[in-house]
Amino acid sequence: MKCFTKVEGDLLIFITGGVRSGKSSFAETLAQSFLTPVKNKLIYIATSELYDSEMSLRIQKHQEDRLMSGFTWETWEQPRQIENLVKELSDNQIILLDCLTTLLANELFYEEGKWSDRLYQEEQVKKILIFLDKIKNKNITLLLVSNELLNGGLNYDQATLTYMKLIGYLHQKIVEKASIVYLIEAGIPLLMKGCENIEGYHASRN
Repeated sequence: MKCFTKVEGDLLIFITGGVRSGKSSFAETLAQSFLTPVKNKLIYIATSELYDSEMSLRIQKHQEDRLMSGFTWETWEQPRQIENLVKELSDNQIILLDCLTTLLANELFYEEGKWSDRLYQEEQVKKILIFLDKIKNKNITLLLVSNELLNGGLNYDQATLTYMKLIGYLHQKIVEKASIVYLIEAGIPLLMKGCENIEGYHASRN
């Protein structure tokens, strides 16, 4: 669908795709295009933690990309307890959260062995959904990045299967809440829900 819509109030944009599909770069460019004299602050919420050299290089690349973009980004490190950030948000902000898959993994496996508890699983999902609901009252533009995970024909352990089930459920709930949904494939954004031509970024895609 292509239509022209003026952004008023909160806006949730969900961007998903495979690993290294170009979704983060697309999300950063899209976030920058929403800047206005009023909505003038770019916030990057980083959910990754440094646990190996590969992750360190990926984080460094994203940092360099934002630095070279010509725009000023403020980075918040929040690998867990995303709900605690609600009080820090204000209506002049454009928020990019990267990424949901890492955030859920950090929460689900933070306490060893608790991932198998059904109530614990539900609590981790609920915290993320409550965060999304609370920002609706703050006139914030939120871009939420996540990964599409393969699950067909492969033998995973129970912990991984549980995680994949929860991330799949989260994706469904977020798509319901989102105004716009993109699937990124090989660097190409495919509009899955909402309007492509939205005032604030339509010109940047010409």
